[in-house]
Amino acid sequence: MGAFTDTRTETVGADGALWLRKELQSPSVGTYNLITVDSTDYGAAESLFTDQFYEGLVKLMADESVMIINVDSPSWNMDIVIHVQSQISRFFKYCYIYQSHQPTFLSGHYSFLFASNSIHPMKTPVDWSRFEQKRIPTYYYTPDIHYASFMLPATLRSRLTMAGQLRDVPDFSPTSILKEAPLR
Repeated sequence: MGAFTDTRTETVGADGALWLRKELQSPSVGTYNLITVDSTDYGAAESLFTDQFYEGLVKLMADESVMIINVDSPSWNMDIVIHVQSQISRFFKYCYIYQSHQPTFLSGHYSFLFASNSIHPMKTPVDWSRFEQKRIPTYYYTPDIHYASFMLPATLRSRLTMAGQLRDVPDFSPTSILKEAPLR
């Protein structure tokens, strides 16, 4: 079952600030397990980058939930990446930048932010055997990529308030995550 056909999933294409105001008046306060904010470049739509917006998202989230937002290129806009983590870390216990390499983005290097008050992106156990059993056809994501994406360049890592480290990965060893995925 794909994410867009899963009845637990709702994709909303709307003004995020207006959507949030409406949701804060609904019975869904405190029920969201995952909030993904795929917004414009940081600062372009000002209402999506305020403390008030992030406080509202926290109110929507269930006790064990995660918020993911796209941030910016750490290669080109490191100061923005650092600012975003600093701002959002005031609302979440765990607030970690992670990265991917996207040839469709101008610099090819992009960052996102994982935020949660209960789930640590590396220390919280993941049932990788369950993931493997689902046979989800991913062309990029693997358990190795999951952990590696939180390992950041020293120039960025040294300026963040929280950064991934290999020692945070439970039982880290080349064979502890999952058997090596076959090359395609």
